Amino acid sequence: QTLAGPIVGAVSFTWLQDAVARNTDYWRALLGGVILLLVLVFPQGIAGFFGSLVDTWTQRRRAALAKAAGLRHEAPSNGSSHPPAKSADRTVSAR
Repeated sequence: QTLAGPIVGAVSFTWLQDAVARNTDYWRALLGGVILLLVLVFPQGIAGFFGSLVDTWTQRRRAALAKAAGLRHEAPSNGSSHPPAKSADRTVSAR
C-alpha cells in the first residue's frame, strides 16, 4: 500500500474520462466498461502492476549479475583456491 496507487489511479481516471468524453456521446457507458476491464486486468491496480513488473525485472537482473559473477570467480578444478601456476619448463626450439 503506497501513496502512488491513488495518485496514479486519479490521474489515469481523469485522463481517461477526458479522452472518452471528447470522442463519444456514450462516454459514461464506455468509461464504465474500460474501468471494469482495468479492474479485471490489473487486480493490484496500475501502480501495483508496474511495481511488481519492476520487482521482477530487478530480481532477474540481480540473478543474471550473480550468475555472471559466479562464472568469473569459479574455483579451479584442481581443488586449490588459486589458479594453476604456469609451467616453468619451456622447450627451446633448435636452430
